[in-house]
Amino acid sequence: ADSCDPTLGCVHTPMENMCNDDNSCTMDVCTVGKGCEYIPDPNCSQPAECDEFPFAGASAYNLFSLSAVFGCNSDVEGRVAANGPIYYENYSVGLRNVINEDYSLISSSGIDFTSGSVWHGKILGGNVSAIDKVAIMLDGSTIN
Repeated sequence: ADSCDPTLGCVHTPMENMCNDDNSCTMDVCTVGKGCEYIPDPNCSQPAECDEFPFAGASAYNLFSLSAVFGCNSDVEGRVAANGPIYYENYSVGLRNVINEDYSLISSSGIDFTSGSVWHGKILGGNVSAIDKVAIMLDGSTIN
């Protein structure tokens, strides 16, 4: 049976031995002489298409943020990406990355990083000029 929950939107609860088109925005009825009918529910709207794996690209990162990232006196042992600025102080990134992985630290904005290290990968950001006392190591050799 279909219902329209004010909080959740269209809700479909399957019932055995009844017509069911698996559409939460239709009223499924069994009419004598006609069989199953699927009548659009005027109070319901179809949900937008869903991507079952919208963050599949994030699986390569230990930290994948949709906004700014702040951190101090700690570490992320894998790759970090942010859709916003990254602010790190006394921090380490990428210690357990595969050597020469493309980027260990990525920001769509700026990176403000004071004191720390980036292992086995490069840094990419819109503005990376605020990096001070940060060792960037590729193949075990410090390049910065």
